[in-house]
Amino acid sequence: MSVNALSNFCTLPSEKPHLFFNADPEARSEALKATKHLYELGGKLSIIDSVQNFPSFDILLLDGFDNEQIWQQINMKNRPFFELFDKKFGELRNMIVESGQSVNE
Repeated sequence: MSVNALSNFCTLPSEKPHLFFNADPEARSEALKATKHLYELGGKLSIIDSVQNFPSFDILLLDGFDNEQIWQQINMKNRPFFELFDKKFGELRNMIVESGQSVNE
């Protein structure tokens, strides 16, 4: 998927919001293509290896999978990142509090 195709897909919600309220097979197909592309692109980042505690798929499997199964694949890949971000933001918050500054500044 090219950057232009991804960009075109990203404009759909503002240009054709009705597509997301109806069961439009074309919109679903384009959404799945964009999701697959981003998922696989993220898999090429080196940070994945340092964060992942377990193997996940290198590619997003779509054929024969329903929305829930696709979401579970994405969730498996993202969960370690969210845990890392929570930990790092907690550490940052503690550093700010310990420095005597307000977290809301």
